[in-house]
Amino acid sequence: MKLLVFAHVPPPLHGQSQMVAYLVDGFRGDPSLGIEVVHVDARLSEDLSDVGSARGGKLRLLGGHCLAAWRAWARGGIDALYYVPSPPKRTSLYRDWIALLLLRPFFPRVVFHWHAVGLGAWLREPGRGWERRLSLWLLGGADLAVVLSSFNEADAMEFRPARVERVANGVPDPCPDFAAGLAGHRRSRLEARRAGDVTRVLFLAHCTRDKGVFDALETVALANHAAGTARFRLRVAGSFVTAEEERDFHARVGRPDLRDAVEYVGFVAGEAKARELRGADVFLFP
Repeated sequence: MKLLVFAHVPPPLHGQSQMVAYLVDGFRGDPSLGIEVVHVDARLSEDLSDVGSARGGKLRLLGGHCLAAWRAWARGGIDALYYVPSPPKRTSLYRDWIALLLLRPFFPRVVFHWHAVGLGAWLREPGRGWERRLSLWLLGGADLAVVLSSFNEADAMEFRPARVERVANGVPDPCPDFAAGLAGHRRSRLEARRAGDVTRVLFLAHCTRDKGVFDALETVALANHAAGTARFRLRVAGSFVTAEEERDFHARVGRPDLRDAVEYVGFVAGEAKARELRGADVFLFP
């Protein structure tokens, strides 16, 4: 099977782009799976703050990516189109309309991989009637819909695919030597907490409301209030997407109930990211 993957890989780095990279590299690295990948890196955004925004130049980029997909189709042998539908945001949804209007006539077999949650419900309200009808036409009737879990299966079902499969995201084992290298540290940290040491909590993701960074703050504040002391210490690792959310974050952290309980360490990757994960007692991802 020859699959045309019309989706971007990092940069910018976020969960969806990283999972697309794993998919492309995974299929290419294991020919025994029987799937040959033709990849069109349909990148439109320059950085995280640009993701989902309306910006001059994106239509030109999208047209170029569609042209690359047409050329792959013209060379022959493409069996199906792989596409990642948008979250419930108008600018991203309108991009999907343009791309699928240009692509679906050439690729009668389509696979939609649903990463985001909420588009189906959004189209019912507050989406407008004409937006819903156009979306059902352009995103409807896929041959296969891949969902991450039951939480976003309803979005896929809204568009009546012929088949739905649940495939959870996964990453290579980040700690293959756990028993020899980290288990002893985990046991010593457990004993330290039993003796009264603080619990080290880690939030590691893009620092947005949608990802739950503000829920993480409130969780730690409530836990410390219930304990009667600053028993839980939160380290927040990640980048802010908007200046407004960054201001709101620091304003909340500056209040008395979190002032000494939260540390922001910024974006981390590679060994710095591994150190944060090793040093945490609890990984908090609301």
